[in-house]
Amino acid sequence: MHLQSAGNSTVVQNFKFDPEESLKKFYKAVIMHDYPFKMVDHEFFVDFIKSLRPHFAFKCRITTRNDIMKIYSDEKKMLFDQLKLQFQSLSFKWREGDSTLGAVQEMQFQSSC
Repeated sequence: MHLQSAGNSTVVQNFKFDPEESLKKFYKAVIMHDYPFKMVDHEFFVDFIKSLRPHFAFKCRITTRNDIMKIYSDEKKMLFDQLKLQFQSLSFKWREGDSTLGAVQEMQFQSSC
């Protein structure tokens, strides 16, 4: 069961455990807080997780590192793709000869970084 507040009332819902979603959230915590990858091998951390969910299959340090590096690569590629599109848009407008519009685009591009 899962309790969720909705305004002034509380709603009881069934909770569905999703191990993949739990791993994603753990990986996000490692990334955002700069935790070491070897944290997954710490005896007391594993004991803590097992106390919350005894059958949760934690990955080893190397698999955790590889999964997080995959997330990093995917995010990096997505960011470069977005920057590439913004740069292509900027250079297209600049080549059209509208220097005012190009200068505005360039200022927006620089300030968003």
